[in-house]
Amino acid sequence: MLLTMLQGDQYRRHREFLRFLGASTVSLIFAKWTHKTLFALKYKPSVFHSNIRVPMNKTDTLGSQAITLSSGLSTGIFSMVLFGTCWINDIDSIEEFTQGFRHLLKPFNEHNHRQQEELITQEDDQSLSELWNSLKDK
Repeated sequence: MLLTMLQGDQYRRHREFLRFLGASTVSLIFAKWTHKTLFALKYKPSVFHSNIRVPMNKTDTLGSQAITLSSGLSTGIFSMVLFGTCWINDIDSIEEFTQGFRHLLKPFNEHNHRQQEELITQEDDQSLSELWNSLKDK
C-alpha cells in the first residue's frame, strides 16, 4: 500500500515537472524568436549607405510579429509562474488549487465577515434605539 502511494506521488511530481518544463520550453522558444526578430530589424549600413535609413521591407508584418511575440512571451512566463508554483506546492488538479487558494485567503474572508457582522450589529442597535425613543415619545 505504501509503495503504491509513493509510486503514485512520484508520477504526480513527474507530471508537475513536465508541465513546468513544457511552459519553460515555450517561453524559451518565444524569447529566442523575439531576439532573432529584434536583431534582424537592426539596420546595418554598408560603406556608402546612410546611417539613418530604415529598411522598408520589414514594416509590412511588424505589427503582427509584435503581437504574436508579446502574446507568446507573456503566456509562457505566466504559465511558468503558475506551473512552477503548483510544482512547489504539490498541486496537481484544479480542485487542489482552489482549495489551497481558499485556505490562503481564509484569514481575509474571516476578517471581512467579522467587519460585516459588526456593521450589522451597529445598524441593528441604531434601529432599536430609534424605535425605543419613538415609543417613549408617544
